Formats: sequence, C-alpha cells, structure tokens
Amino acid sequence: MSHKFSREELYDLVWFEPVKTLARRFELSDVGLAKACKKANIPRPPRGYWAKLTAGKKVARAALPARGPGMSDEIEVGGGRYSYYRNCSEEEILNGNPLPPGFEDDIEDVTKRVKAMIPRVTVPRFPDRAHRQIRRLLDADEQRRQKQLASRFPSIWGGPLFVDAFEMRRLRVLNAVITALEKAGTKPALQGRDARDLNVRVNDTLVHYTLDATTQKPDPYRRSNIETRGSSTKLRCAILSSGPSSGVHLSWEEKDKTKLESYLTDIVVELIIAGERQYR
Repeated sequence: MSHKFSREELYDLVWFEPVKTLARRFELSDVGLAKACKKANIPRPPRGYWAKLTAGKKVARAALPARGPGMSDEIEVGGGRYSYYRNCSEEEILNGNPLPPGFEDDIEDVTKRVKAMIPRVTVPRFPDRAHRQIRRLLDADEQRRQKQLASRFPSIWGGPLFVDAFEMRRLRVLNAVITALEKAGTKPALQGRDARDLNVRVNDTLVHYTLDATTQKPDPYRRSNIETRGSSTKLRCAILSSGPSSGVHLSWEEKDKTKLESYLTDIVVELIIAGERQYR
C-alpha cells in the first residue's frame, strides 16, 4: 500500500512514535520508511530516545532542516509504479493536477544558501586526480588506442576520441565541475562515448547541461559531437531549461583572455539552483 506525506507531516509522525510502530500502522516497511526519511533529509530520533522519553527523562527533538534545492516536498512510501492512480479517487484523476506546493523562501534565499555551501571551485590536477567517471572514459579511450595499434587494418571509426588538446582540456574542466558537484551532495552523470550527454541530479530533480566548443552545432545525422564541434577551441557551458533538446536557461562562454575556468564556481552554484528552479 502506498502513502503520501509532506516532509513536515512525516517529520511530525516519526517524532510522535517509533518508526517500527509507525510502519506497522501504515502497513509499510520500517526500512523503507527510514530510507524515505534519509532521502528527504528528515531527522529521526536517535537510539535510546524512546526509552528516555518513557522513563521521563529530558529529550531534545531535532529541528527539521530546510528542504534542499530540487528536493520534493512530497514523499511517497510503499506501492508500485502505478500507485499514484490507485490512491486517487476517480474525481481527483478526472479533475486534473493538485495545487502546486507553496514555498516558504524565495529563490534568492535558496541562492544565498547554495553559495554559502560551495567553496571556490578549483581544477584538480589532471589526469592524476580524475573523477572515476572521467577515468572510465580515459581507460576506454586507451583500449581503443591499443586495439587500433594492434590492428593490421585500423578503422578511423574505432580509434581514440580524446586525442587533441581541446578534448583533453574539455575533460579537465568537466572533471572539475563534476568533482565539485559530487562534493556538494549532488549526483553528476556523463553519458555517451564522448561524454556529451551531461546531467546532474539535484536531490529529486534532473538538470541537463552542455560543455563544448562555442561552434558546436546539433547534427541531424547523429555523428559524434567531436566530428561536428567546428573550428573553435573556446569552451561554452550552458544549463538547459529542461531536457537535452530544450532551450538554454543560462550560459558562460570564453571570450578573449577570459577562460571558462574562472566561471567554475558560478557554474556549479547555478547548476544546483537550476534544480530548485525546475522543481518549482
């Protein structure tokens, strides 16, 4: 059976009675309920809390932290893929979506909190301190290089991808971005052989972005982005409005002597804030 709570409702419930008792009352798994609390950043009573309370000893109730950027205020526990509709009446299903949640603070307040928790982003030594996702790309590229060297008839299609200075610099900058994002508690991901499909999960919200040459254009023939990046060696980072094919919400571009590395802190901060904007 599926149940939905707001963060505040679930917080009040887990501090009213033990999680195991609460789970039995709602016919839920206590492990699943505890995981839901952790994911939503809802503190639970520490070990010994209920024994102290029963004995009449003084206990303290931890405050509910502010909802994180991109974090949903609605928590669903139990149920399966179609549990949303099983828990809605016919009238609710036919009459459209519920009212959107209200927000106690505005986006400017969220921006201040995010900026306060992000230190200045620097570029780690590369490739010595490559993030594990970047390391996998480099290892796969080395395998392609060795396979090509061992072949009597090497194919240009199966060769290494990150062979010039631009591609290595792009990976170096991307490495700095995803390392900082992960340290901030988000989940960055690189997809595709040439790591051109970029996104970061900010709590419950997925944010897409690009990092490529300023001359990079979409290709209708689905060729590698490396083949179609154009002649520019300048980098551009863009946060997309929603999905991979959506418009640009915010971007940074190298001009003259200003390198993209000088914008890294702003980029990381705005990627996290974009999660909150998209959620709202």
